This record gives sequence, C-alpha cells and structure tokens, in this order.
Amino acid sequence: GLTGMIDPPRPEVPEAIKRCKKAGIRVIMATGDHYLTGKAIAKNIGLLKNDDDWVYTGEEIKNMDDAELDNVMKEASAFARVSPEDKHRIVQSLQRLGHVVAMTGDGVNDAPALQAAEIGIAMGITGTDVTKETAEMVLTDDNFASIVNAVEEGRVVFKNVRKVVKFLLATNIGEDITLLASLILFTASGLIISPVQILWVNLVTDGILDITLAMEPKEADVMEEPPRNRKARIINKEILLSIMIVSIVMATGTLFMFSRAESGGQAYAQTIVFTTLAMFQVFNALNCRSRTRSVFQMGFFKNPYLLGAIVLSIVLQIGAIYLPFMQNALGTAPLSINDWGTIILVSSSIFFVDEIRKFIQRKIEKPANAGA
Repeated sequence: GLTGMIDPPRPEVPEAIKRCKKAGIRVIMATGDHYLTGKAIAKNIGLLKNDDDWVYTGEEIKNMDDAELDNVMKEASAFARVSPEDKHRIVQSLQRLGHVVAMTGDGVNDAPALQAAEIGIAMGITGTDVTKETAEMVLTDDNFASIVNAVEEGRVVFKNVRKVVKFLLATNIGEDITLLASLILFTASGLIISPVQILWVNLVTDGILDITLAMEPKEADVMEEPPRNRKARIINKEILLSIMIVSIVMATGTLFMFSRAESGGQAYAQTIVFTTLAMFQVFNALNCRSRTRSVFQMGFFKNPYLLGAIVLSIVLQIGAIYLPFMQNALGTAPLSINDWGTIILVSSSIFFVDEIRKFIQRKIEKPANAGA
C-alpha cells in the first residue's frame, strides 16, 4: 500500500528544469502536499540542491506581509501546504519583483492565481472546466516539459520574425537608397532600373526568400539565452545598425555596377542593376539566418527550404534575362559569363561584410556573457 501511494515526477521533468535554468527561466513549485513530501519532490526534480535548502509553508506565508514575502520570493524555489490564497499572493509577489509569471493549475481553487498570472496554464486531462476557461493555455498532455517546449518554440518564432523583418527592410531600404542616389549621380541616364523590374525583384525574388527564411530551424543556443525584456521591440538598435550597413553596401555595389555598364546601353545597364539587386538579396538571405552566428557555423543545408528558394530565385532571374518573352516583358538584355562573374563578386560583398559584423558582435558579447 505504501509503495502504491508514490506519485513520482515524470522522468523528463528534471531535464526540463535544467533547460529552464539555462534559459534564465525560474521554476517555483507550490504544492498543497506535506512539507516533507514537497521537499522530497523538489529535491528529486532538481529545484533544491542541498538537504538544508528551505521549503516555505503556507502557514509561514500567511504570517508575512507583502514586503517580507517579496524578500523571500527573491530566492525561494519551493512551497508546501499552500492554499489557493497563498498561490495568488506568490504570483502577485513575483509580479511586483518584475517577473513575467506563468502559473499552472488543475483545480477550481487555482483559478484566481491563473487569472492573476500573465499566462495561466491549465491541465487538459485532469483540469476542471473552470480552470481551462480561465487559462490562456491548456496542456493536452499535462506535462511540464510541454511548457518548456512551448517556450522554446515561442523563442524560435520571435527570432524568425526578426529575421524576415530584417531581410525585408534591409533589401528595400537598399533599393530606395540606390534609386535616390542614382537620381543625383546619374541625372542624365534616366532610370537605372525600370518599374517592372523593381516589381519583379520585390514580388518574385523577395517573396520567395522571405517565406522560406521564416522556416529557419531553431538555433542551437536558443534555450541558453536569457529571456528578452517584455518591452523589447522586433526592430532594435542592433538590427537597425545591421540594416543600415547592408543597405549602404547594397546601394554602393549596385551604383558601381551601373557606372561600369552605362556605356553598354540602357537595356544592358538596367539588366546589370536588375540582376545585381536580385543577387544582393540572395546573399542577404544567407546573412539573415542568424543574428551573430556565421553561416559556416550553422551549415548551409540546415534550411533546405531556403536553399530551394535560392535556387528557384536564380533560375527565375536567368529566365528573366534570357527567355525572349521575358526580355520583352521586363526590358532585359542577355549578360555574358564575365558579367555574371562581376555581379556575383560585387553582390557577395554584402555576405562577407555581415560575416565580419557577426564576428565583431560575438567578440563583444563573449566577455559580457562570461561576466554574467
């Protein structure tokens, strides 16, 4: 009978808690079980390191005012014999300390704490209907590890949104700078790229690459980074700096290519600019796969969707230049092998410039992480 009473934690919970600690996520256990039971479970899953680590009880919480509880919450990892009111106070205390709180529960009495937390998480199997209706998230498997997996997926989604936004802004601002600068530098040459060619670059080349960039798999260290600030914006100073560097390199390279091709006629020069912009976007898509990690570290084949999009973009660009009906529609002229070599050489500069920026960024962040 005593053996049958044991309700051990799931085997994946200790590993999930280790992942939380690496990710800067603090895990706190609040249970209605006896003090000794709660302490044994907390030690078993890795919340307590030593036998003398303290587990606070509901009675102790009731004897504390808010200031005392806030002081306790700075270090506490486990609570036992707590009531629904105690859980509610624990959530409020964490919020006063500036934390974003996710609270799990299954019973009706957990509803107030779930409601108070930023993210209420109900158990889908054992949870009551009231709890499920109160919560923002429902676990279909009642597994703590699923919460950690959801955090990881959320981080991946946020990172990928940033990558796509960075890619689109960098390429479009680069085009804008190119066009505006050309009106000043090449006033007698007319448009260095036609409107229909710009439309092709934005809809075909851009449109294929940004969709597949959003499918970039998770980076290896995604759960080793600290939580981002709740006020963090998608476009921060670092991304703005990277966008400006990429845009300026892109505009400079494109204008340089036009100055070399201008004597070959308008159709030829526009085709050079048209293709250079398209290839700049291909190399920029590779840059945007990670904020600081080199493409050589990540591997070229981790995102087959992006590789397929790059191949498709290049094939479509070749078709736009050499197929007669596309030449008529887009006003393009055929390019030589030497032209392609120069275009790839110039457009790849954006890749190497950003690789240097990433290298410098890693060197800057490494001492800061070591100090932390």
